Amino acid sequence: MAFDRAKFINIFVEEAKEHITKITEGLSTLEKDPSDTENLNAIFRTAHTIKGSARMLKLAPIGEVAHKIEDILDAIKNSEIVVTRQIVSALYKGIDTISELVECAGAGQDISSSGTDVCALLEELLNMPEDSVDLVEKTPEHEQDTHTQAYQPVKAAETLRINADKLDTLIKLMGEIVTHQRQLKERVTEIKEVMRLSKIHSLKLDALSSEFPQLDSLSSDAAKINLRAKQLAAELTNDGNVQELLNETLQEVALTMRMVPLSTVFDSFGRTIRDASRALGKDINFTVAGGDTELDKKMVEKIADPLIHMIRNSLDHGIEESSVRRAAGKADIGEIALRAFYDSGNVVIDVADDGAGLAIEKIKNKALQRRLFDETALNAMSDAEVFDLIFYPGFSTASIITDVSGRGVGMDVVKKNIVDELKGTISIESKPGLGTRFTMRVPMTLAIMGVIVFETAGLVFALPKSAVVEIVKVPDTELVDVVMSKALRLREELIPVESLTKVLGLPDNGNGKHSEVLILVIKISDDKLGLIIDSIVEEENMVIKPFPKHMKNLQLVSGVTVSGKNEVINLLNVSGVIKAVRQGAGKTRAAVPVAKEHHAIKILVVDDSINTREIEKSILEAYGYEVDIAEDGIEALEKTGKQKYDVVITDVEMPRLDGFALTQTLRKDVNYAATPIIIVTSREKEVDRQRGIAVGADAYIVKGTFEQTTLLETIRSLAG
Repeated sequence: MAFDRAKFINIFVEEAKEHITKITEGLSTLEKDPSDTENLNAIFRTAHTIKGSARMLKLAPIGEVAHKIEDILDAIKNSEIVVTRQIVSALYKGIDTISELVECAGAGQDISSSGTDVCALLEELLNMPEDSVDLVEKTPEHEQDTHTQAYQPVKAAETLRINADKLDTLIKLMGEIVTHQRQLKERVTEIKEVMRLSKIHSLKLDALSSEFPQLDSLSSDAAKINLRAKQLAAELTNDGNVQELLNETLQEVALTMRMVPLSTVFDSFGRTIRDASRALGKDINFTVAGGDTELDKKMVEKIADPLIHMIRNSLDHGIEESSVRRAAGKADIGEIALRAFYDSGNVVIDVADDGAGLAIEKIKNKALQRRLFDETALNAMSDAEVFDLIFYPGFSTASIITDVSGRGVGMDVVKKNIVDELKGTISIESKPGLGTRFTMRVPMTLAIMGVIVFETAGLVFALPKSAVVEIVKVPDTELVDVVMSKALRLREELIPVESLTKVLGLPDNGNGKHSEVLILVIKISDDKLGLIIDSIVEEENMVIKPFPKHMKNLQLVSGVTVSGKNEVINLLNVSGVIKAVRQGAGKTRAAVPVAKEHHAIKILVVDDSINTREIEKSILEAYGYEVDIAEDGIEALEKTGKQKYDVVITDVEMPRLDGFALTQTLRKDVNYAATPIIIVTSREKEVDRQRGIAVGADAYIVKGTFEQTTLLETIRSLAG
């Protein structure tokens, strides 16, 4: 029978991705500590595995690149070549090429003529004299015995690959079983109530039998039936308790199957940080702790992008240049630490740096500039409240927007992902000159959630237990009036209070005013709110069912669950409820309304390349912008002298007048002193970015990383 190559391609692709991740992590360690022979051996074995599998499936280009990587690693092992920055970069390029070829092979594309360039590069480095490249500075050596011990292979645990969709189906079925178990308990309660009524009727029958002796046998039979029913109810209760325990155990095991270590995303960050730090010309020591902390796979996938955005922010805006750090008495090498750990049933992840810290005055000035708040309101804010302003859409205090940390957008998306999608919280600590720490707290899974079930206006709702700070019952006279709303003073803290009935727009239940009010105090980050409700129903772990796609944008409700009585209970969105109260009642420090004319934004695109001009023009016009074009700086000045543009986008290298000179000239014009100017260029060196800042550009985008969303988001950030 002929070998069915196609049948095994998908398996190879999945395994190769795991091997690529391992090699990438290993190269990061190799660059820091070339003397770690165990790590070097592990990389070598993994490359060898890729080579063998690729050749078996006749994926020759993949096998050839892996073979060249193997040759380089073998030469390092045998001390024939030394580890240099150039060598490590070439190995990274090799593994990137393998990654691309694996994706192409998985998609059924022809790769037969690929990979020759990187093979030639690796071959050239293999034959390069030792003294032709600079050595990498080694980190302090570990204890000698760490590296002299012979490698002892560890028998791997047996594993079975399972399609994620099948696992999700299992989790959903377990959720249905848990819901059914709750309904079964409710039936047992109803049976006990029926037995209680039956007992009452039995006693009445006994009383009648004294007057009517012929009823004696009937009364005796009724007593026997009641006794047997009581025994059956007790047995059913015991069986139900055992079944509940088994269900909980089975559910816990099923959920554990979907838990993966955070290292699955943490380990990929090292390469990203290395590349970004080199692009910025900064030396960074990036450390990771708690990678073995486990989280639901779906949550791990959603948390990766917010984390890398925050790390890039720390790298780009937090960590200072070496000269600045030296002047401040700091080490030249900046520190960025990523840490994860368990805490009270949640997972806490924090990103900390030892950089300059958040600039409070810059944040306030940006808020004033964007007319988010007036000066009085900003001066009344605490440091924590000022820090939270960076989560406003498009908010950035950077002197120039770059492609490393984003375009002034993203922190609002970070908060949305963490708070709205993952039902978590995010907070900021920052001290000038010492650094900044972002702390995220998320539940371990969203499949099962601890909730507080309560009633208001005759309806039943639920809130995540993690968001409920406390439940208090106080005389209504303790509520104080604060600017058109109520508040509760609780342990020297003034907490705004609102009736949930009013927030949800429900009709009053007609019970009138009470002398006491029951208040649920909820919290997201540093925002607290007291919700007046009618009564608490129960505290329970429940299966949360998400809404279908067409209902995803509901602000106040994030999902539903089913009670033991088969009633659908709405799970309230904590951040949505707090936001609704803020918007409805208005903050004490109300935002200043921004009056904007609804006119199309006019943009001038300056580039000597016809192709580039037309690409940018077509993208911008498709999104409703009015666009004019100029082929160099002189023509641009002629156009800006005749009319006012809202945004100027310019290349650098152009005849007659380049982009730097154009920007500098426009900044001297009173009409363009504050106009957003975006430089889009192929120059990617840090010295060019710094020159862009010096001449007054607001954003610097490298054409090599250009995407249309990059340009559009930058314009929205700068011009609205």
